[in-house]
Amino acid sequence: MSKLEFSIVFLFISVIIWAILFFALFCAFIAFHRWMSGWVAGPAYRGLSRGVLDSLPVVSFAAEHARKFSECPICLTEYSAGEKLRVLPVCCHGFHARCVDVWLVSRASCPSCRRLVVAPAEGLALHKELPV
Repeated sequence: MSKLEFSIVFLFISVIIWAILFFALFCAFIAFHRWMSGWVAGPAYRGLSRGVLDSLPVVSFAAEHARKFSECPICLTEYSAGEKLRVLPVCCHGFHARCVDVWLVSRASCPSCRRLVVAPAEGLALHKELPV
């Protein structure tokens, strides 16, 4: 291989490497911009504030609730009398309050059906009664 051919191959490989690096940097910039603007993380991926979380209904489990709620889908433990259940207002799914609160601090959606717990912009009238 002559010195000229070597220089051309070296130049070609250098251009390819720089193009790949530039493309990777461009993709990282776009991803960072989307992350900072909240475009990637929609309302379902932002946790609930403490005020909204405290406004969600909590009921004490009783025998009449056993028809609708038998076990917590998060910890898979059967409910027992007197345990605190948090019932999500939109979908009416029930969970141990201690289990679902950990989820809702980081996500604003139901762990079972993934529906938003509260409407993103206009708020939501929360149902205080437990559907039996």
